Amino acid sequence: MLYSFVLWAVVGGGCLLWGVVRLNRSWHDQARPRRLQSALRALCRRLLLPDVACWPFRHTTRQQLLVGVGLAGYLLVFTFVGITYQTWITPVSGSPGVYNTRSGLGPWSDRLGVLAFALTPLSILLASRESLLSLLTGLPHSHFLFLHRWLGYLIYLQSALHTLGWTVVEGKLYQPQPTQWREFIREKYIVWGVVAMSFCSLMIVHSTACAIRWTGYELFRKLHYLVAMLYLGACWAHWTRLSCWMISSLILWLLDRAARLLRTFYLHRMNIPHATIQLFSTSDDDVVVRLDFRHFHHPWKVGQHFYLSFPELSRWQAHPFTPCTFNATPCDALKAHQQHTYLIRVHKGVTRRLAQAALVRPSTSVLLSGPYGQPVLDADDADTNILCIAGGTGISSVLPALLLAASNTAARDRSLRLVWVVRRQTDLQWLQPELALLRQLELSIRIYVTRETTDSTESTEKTSPVENIAGHPDLHGEVTDFLSQVVRGRTRVLASGPPGMISALRQSVASQNMPGKVFRGDERPDVQLIES
Repeated sequence: MLYSFVLWAVVGGGCLLWGVVRLNRSWHDQARPRRLQSALRALCRRLLLPDVACWPFRHTTRQQLLVGVGLAGYLLVFTFVGITYQTWITPVSGSPGVYNTRSGLGPWSDRLGVLAFALTPLSILLASRESLLSLLTGLPHSHFLFLHRWLGYLIYLQSALHTLGWTVVEGKLYQPQPTQWREFIREKYIVWGVVAMSFCSLMIVHSTACAIRWTGYELFRKLHYLVAMLYLGACWAHWTRLSCWMISSLILWLLDRAARLLRTFYLHRMNIPHATIQLFSTSDDDVVVRLDFRHFHHPWKVGQHFYLSFPELSRWQAHPFTPCTFNATPCDALKAHQQHTYLIRVHKGVTRRLAQAALVRPSTSVLLSGPYGQPVLDADDADTNILCIAGGTGISSVLPALLLAASNTAARDRSLRLVWVVRRQTDLQWLQPELALLRQLELSIRIYVTRETTDSTESTEKTSPVENIAGHPDLHGEVTDFLSQVVRGRTRVLASGPPGMISALRQSVASQNMPGKVFRGDERPDVQLIES
């Protein structure tokens, strides 16, 4: 138990320290020169931003892998420290000539089981939508899902080794056999341990990409919740003296659910908006739905997202979507009617039912929960150059930031550009009013059409700065071309698209960060990538 509490003391202390440093920005800025900070950040991006060139860690950055390896190494130390590694031969009472072999294997297996119990609340905390970790660190909830997944693998490995260790002890080292093993396996707490291990194995198998594709995400999510609760109950029954960790896990899960309900109630009260539905379809597997509605609440920050559910279609499903609208009112302003616009690509489940509903009726009721996430732009980014790169409906995540940056007329010498990759020319109809506004602002816009041929010199209007280009973009070329036209200041690349696009941009942005130049005062090689 001591090492499990030490583990939580380190985790909690680290998060609190991060939160204090983040909140006390005045001390933070005075303690270290800004130029050194920027150079160190550029160095970290150059070394840690690219993906790991290894199949098991596909689409995983070096930074994520480094955090995972650090956590695994930390647990490895706690797994082996403080255990006596010796072997003792002791006689069995009432059985002359029969001896038990006692060793450090039993305590080592117990240590693994205790750590697996202690890490369970952390796993639930990492998966919580109403994340206390996000509040402390300022990192979005999506950043913790990687740790949640790999922490689950570590818990499973610890549980498997715990099971294997005691199987060897009770089935081989303790005598007489097979009497000792038969008595052991009939124990109630052992039966519950086998049940808990079975539930843990089911969660791991069903969390693989192949299983999720086979069963669908909605079934995976519901089954994951159900099996996780059954796992907590089985662990509680397996070893009641460690029930504190299971109770903590259950409390964290219930608090997350209660916070979601309270947030939704606060946002709506008794007012449920109805959204108009527009359907854009070029084939059965290429369908996009646009939702438009207004709702009375406080404005959100650019880059934040909401969870949407559709009571007329499914009461228990909620999916995250980023509004592609930009509200010019300050985020701390009083409540007002806010315009919401969402682009939703149709897959299976509720999005398919939403598209089918659009064929029958022009509107549907919408429940909101949010906003969630951190802003991608703030007051300190007035002179930051913005390059937005989006694939398909990912335009929703980058368009508001581009509109916000373009509305700041006080910024001089700032470079702004949008690169949008779509399948067909007709996909531009998704955002006709918004694209018209971008043309009025005379922003640099490049639209790549990947499944149709079009004249690369053609634009939607002859006087428009919009370039329509056939084929797939050279993402590294887009980044280097944009940076070559930057006059001064830092650059922020906002990206939203498929994993392959994000991986290519990570590699490209990492190569453009030059910490030496940044430290000497040239801000142009200070390039940040924000994924959504």
